[in-house]
Amino acid sequence: MAEINSFIWDEKHECMGEDERRELVGKRLVDCVRRTYDNAPYYKKKLDKAGVSPDDIKSLDDITKLPFTDKLDFRDNYPFGTLAVPREKLVRFHASSGTTGKMKVVGYTANDVDLWSEALCRCFAMSGMQKGDLVHIAYGYGLFTGGLGPHYACQKFGSVAIPVSGGNTARQIQILTEWQPQVICCTPTYMLHIIDTIEKNGVDKSLVKLRSGIFGAEAWTKEMKDQIVTRIGL
Repeated sequence: MAEINSFIWDEKHECMGEDERRELVGKRLVDCVRRTYDNAPYYKKKLDKAGVSPDDIKSLDDITKLPFTDKLDFRDNYPFGTLAVPREKLVRFHASSGTTGKMKVVGYTANDVDLWSEALCRCFAMSGMQKGDLVHIAYGYGLFTGGLGPHYACQKFGSVAIPVSGGNTARQIQILTEWQPQVICCTPTYMLHIIDTIEKNGVDKSLVKLRSGIFGAEAWTKEMKDQIVTRIGL
């Protein structure tokens, strides 16, 4: 476990005092604004239009001076106009579905992917995941971030990814009952659909050995959570 301790517990940062944390976040904000202004032409134009210079951002208190980045920025600068680094420094692209217009395209550096994996490892630890656990990943793979995010985090954590992806609910249930993973990652509505299908087909729920679920990628309610917990025994 020693090699993954830093992904679960970082005493320096997690026990940092509020004033020290605020100062650190402020320094990172100043750096982020300057880097973005110097390297992302669309955001330089946005700041100039708002009458804001990077020199105006001196601490976290100045965050209210910054204009929002919204989906229109991604649409108007599709596909690669929002990048703040040269493409040769990227390792991956992801994008939204584009159902409401053009896809929102985001590029990731190797450092971005490492930070993403670390954040997910912390989520894994908080959910009770253990090294060696089988992790049933029923988020979609591909341009959607859902599948590949936890997939690579499993490698860092020391758990075992089952890259099922989305759909084919019969196969999902086969793996859940025969492979008996301890953890599942998917949207809460798809988890409820899996449970509905299990109940409709009379599948023995005792064959499902899930200990915890990591559900996201959409808004959900406490009532949905309670349903999942009570109907499948998480």
